[in-house]
Amino acid sequence: MKTLGIKVFDHKMTTILKFTGKVRSGKGEHSKLLIPGAEDISDPPPDWPIRFYPGSLNIDILSDGYPQGFAPPESGGRGVSPLDDGGIEPTVVLPWDKIGDNKLNPKKERPRRGTGQFWPSVLTVVATTNKVDCWVFRRIDSTIERQLELVSNLALRAHLCLKDGMEVTVELLGKR
Repeated sequence: MKTLGIKVFDHKMTTILKFTGKVRSGKGEHSKLLIPGAEDISDPPPDWPIRFYPGSLNIDILSDGYPQGFAPPESGGRGVSPLDDGGIEPTVVLPWDKIGDNKLNPKKERPRRGTGQFWPSVLTVVATTNKVDCWVFRRIDSTIERQLELVSNLALRAHLCLKDGMEVTVELLGKR
């Protein structure tokens, strides 16, 4: 097992959820979103990047790659949407308007829509066991149900030599 990049997360955190999926290309729209760095938000956690690399790494969750309490939409589940429910508390929450170019804005009947949630995570490439710290990023009420979006200060795809279809695991970290 080789950890690539700087280890930044608190070693007291443990894996709360583990997903297994495959790398996939996105539509390129996430690169337009601007996630504020540590100097641009009040009271950032000590491991929050100064600057995020533009875009996200998309991970399609395998049908059997969901943790307990999550299920794929094709079998009647909600995919990764339960992350919006607040049961797994994010480390960082940003109002929709603090995320630059965020077009997922609140509605009267859904006032939290577009709110950015971030969980510290570890991305592991199954074939090589190389891993890197990153953040799972999810906007509340996003229509994306089958994939996780990962953000980092690194170009994750290039950093880990990732290609579409490569199997990975994503561990959401937290304190128990």
